[in-house]
Amino acid sequence: MPRPKDGDAQEELAESLKAAMTSRGWTQAKLAKAAEVSPPTVSNVFTFKGVPSQAVLDCLLDALGITGEQREELCALRQRADSRTQRLDHYLAAAEGAARDHPYAGVLPGEVPPLATVYVRQLVRREDSGSGGAAGAQAPAGLRPAGELLAQADTCVVVAGPGGGKSSLLRTYLADTVAGWRAGRVGPVLAVLVPASALLGAPLAEALAQYCNADLAGLVERLPVELFAKRPHPRSRWLVLVDGLDEVTDPQARRRVLHALAAVADGPRGGQYRFVVATRPLPAAELGVLGADTSHYQLEPFDRDGLRDIARAWFRALHLSDPDTTADRFLATVGNTNLTGLARVPLMAAMLCQLQAAAPHQALPTTRGAVYDRFTDLLHKRQYAPSARAVLHAELDGYGPGATAGADEVLDHLSELIGHLATARLTGNTGPTLEILRDHPRAHRPARVPDDEWNAFLTTALCRSGLITRAGSDLVFLHQTLLEHRAACHATRDGQARSRVLAALCAPSEVFESEVPELLMQANPSYTGFVLDRLLAAQDRIPEQTAQALGALTTPRKTMLFEFLEAQVRLRTGLPPSATDHLVTFARDSRLGDGLRVNAAGLLAEVEGRREAGANLLADLVGDPRLGDHARVYAAERLAEVEGCRGAGANLLADLAGNPDVSGDYRVHAARALVKVTGWRESGVNLLTDFAGNPDLNDDARVYAAGLLAEVEGRREAGANLLADFASNPHFHDGDRVNAAEHLGTVEGYQKAAANLLLDLANDPEMGDPFRVDAARVLAHMTEHQESGANLLADLADGPDLYDGARLLAASDLARVEGYQEAGARLLIGFVHDEYLYDDDVRVDAAGYLAQVEGYQRQATDLLAGFAENPRLDSEAREEAARLLDDWGLPSEG
Repeated sequence: MPRPKDGDAQEELAESLKAAMTSRGWTQAKLAKAAEVSPPTVSNVFTFKGVPSQAVLDCLLDALGITGEQREELCALRQRADSRTQRLDHYLAAAEGAARDHPYAGVLPGEVPPLATVYVRQLVRREDSGSGGAAGAQAPAGLRPAGELLAQADTCVVVAGPGGGKSSLLRTYLADTVAGWRAGRVGPVLAVLVPASALLGAPLAEALAQYCNADLAGLVERLPVELFAKRPHPRSRWLVLVDGLDEVTDPQARRRVLHALAAVADGPRGGQYRFVVATRPLPAAELGVLGADTSHYQLEPFDRDGLRDIARAWFRALHLSDPDTTADRFLATVGNTNLTGLARVPLMAAMLCQLQAAAPHQALPTTRGAVYDRFTDLLHKRQYAPSARAVLHAELDGYGPGATAGADEVLDHLSELIGHLATARLTGNTGPTLEILRDHPRAHRPARVPDDEWNAFLTTALCRSGLITRAGSDLVFLHQTLLEHRAACHATRDGQARSRVLAALCAPSEVFESEVPELLMQANPSYTGFVLDRLLAAQDRIPEQTAQALGALTTPRKTMLFEFLEAQVRLRTGLPPSATDHLVTFARDSRLGDGLRVNAAGLLAEVEGRREAGANLLADLVGDPRLGDHARVYAAERLAEVEGCRGAGANLLADLAGNPDVSGDYRVHAARALVKVTGWRESGVNLLTDFAGNPDLNDDARVYAAGLLAEVEGRREAGANLLADFASNPHFHDGDRVNAAEHLGTVEGYQKAAANLLLDLANDPEMGDPFRVDAARVLAHMTEHQESGANLLADLADGPDLYDGARLLAASDLARVEGYQEAGARLLIGFVHDEYLYDDDVRVDAAGYLAQVEGYQRQATDLLAGFAENPRLDSEAREEAARLLDDWGLPSEG
């Protein structure tokens, strides 16, 4: 058999093993005997006849005494040598190249910088998947780096508004994981990025293969379906990054995508995959298809520091002479013009930075629609300069003056053609792009030009726009907001069109009849915002009519009106005073919920020209003793974020934190908010320190304060010591002791101390049974202490001194620990068959937990069906078994 070429992973592996064998003075036969494998197996490795399995390689490495980094390197070589892994290498190389490029066009000469050059990492906030923005003030919740949630173990949903950074987050994480794998660091997941629309109509593995083969440039051969049908590595899973769920315009189609993902996750091969779904806000009922346990995260806009970082990154990438000073001027400009909220959105920040660089002395636009107008105008001027038109003409010069005239017709009306395409896409037309344009009078093929030549010209013309790109065999808009903007331009292209679209927005909704105008239905707030900006900027009577219509908006469904205004303010639509006056009414209406009133005042403070009015309303709400503590703290926090009101908001936060009539948790939250206010950090830190040491506060508030203190730079040790003291304090509530130890485990450098505390708590018979289980569960999910925690859970599940419910909880928690699913399942099955348990419900719940373990759904279904029909069980247990079968969609018969 011919030897592999130089540098081949298989040869390198064989030569390394042979060198280790020779250094010991062994023969192949002696190595085979020491490794307890057959001599032909060793011979096949050394003569390149086959790649050893991981099990065989482990035996050889053990026999040769190879450990540590060298062992890891040889295992990585084996992976690369395997034929499946060779295909995986092809995927990794192509995916790394695709993730490197910035996804959007630029308006300045030269190449658009790579995404990594201008990417600033964002934070996420976990949210209640069933809550709405207007329901109340947001409860205190910690922020965490967005990349962390992608590295966690569970499926999750990432939500952000238009241009909020979802796609860039997924692409950046894809780049990070792929780079790690290419460097030989096999991680727990390998990412693959796919648009939600690509998951329609095909099984998961087939859809992933089809999309990657069509979209990834640089592949030398097609990726087989089998690559995605199995784990990328025995100890790893595919992390399927599903982008643009909201871009699937049909709600039923979106549900099919989510049902398919849920079915895979709950199916026998669900352990091979984890899903991250990125979307704009959608109804909770839709996203609920993924299950009640699915975590939902809000991707946060940039704070002031993040905005400064991204501005500096862009200005450096654009080679400005003094990028840091320019960034500071940019921040001052957006702050003074109420553009801060707009600039905090990642895509808008990128656009505004480029507009600033392109015309440093020109005032920036103040509405989102105006930003897109100027950005796309500059794109058009750059991409279709006379020299560019000459190049496009050259493609058709050989077909006579008719062809040249047809080309000019397309180029002169390209904006109209792109608007026509955008409108078709927005209204659900999924046909091929060129077919959509074929019948447009501006795009008719000249008689002498062949079809394929005309299609090539149209494709080139569209792609040069900077708005459209190739994706597989078709053309797509580079970003959903670009599509929406062009569709809005098309809908408002002349006076008649503007009158039609305004009338349509004001017409009664078919869903609620006369109660709600169509404008409030929120079918697509981003598109609606672009339309409103165009209507309000027109040079005719339409702006006045639009302002009157917005001022006259009324409905008994107050929440719908608020949500419409909230969406448009967040999008930085240029709402007139007649519209924002509704926010004043909401903020002053004591019949409405506290949270909605605070949000209304805060939104008003974000509107150009209404900042002072909104700030005054926020201050009034802070001082209103009829509001709940959470709302008053939230109002002060919002006030501190208003440009020019930082000191006023900080003073009010300090007052609330020092007010003994405010509940402990919210006094701590006020101090936490104060820490984040520039110039008030030390005041907030001192308050957190006082709260943690205050025995008059509830235990949970003291733990909360200590945990927050540990997050403050320079106070980590103090906060960590307090958390350790609380976890060790027998006078604290059991749950708060576990919570303190868990917090400690998140503090850098204190994982071992936290693990020891959790171990003590789990073994302490004085602790309540469920809290002992909680301590073991937390320990089992700490990477370096998984085995200890898992063993504790197993012991507690078998523990005769614990009550049955706590033992069952331990078994179910064990079944969720990676690598211990089977052990947990065996314990759950033991509970199912234990007729001596105190309560039949425990046996039913055990079967229910078993249904959530990969590979045991069928067995759990049979057990639940048996319980539902078992006359010896009490009626409540039988009803619970039937409910579980029905709620989880489990089949009740084979």
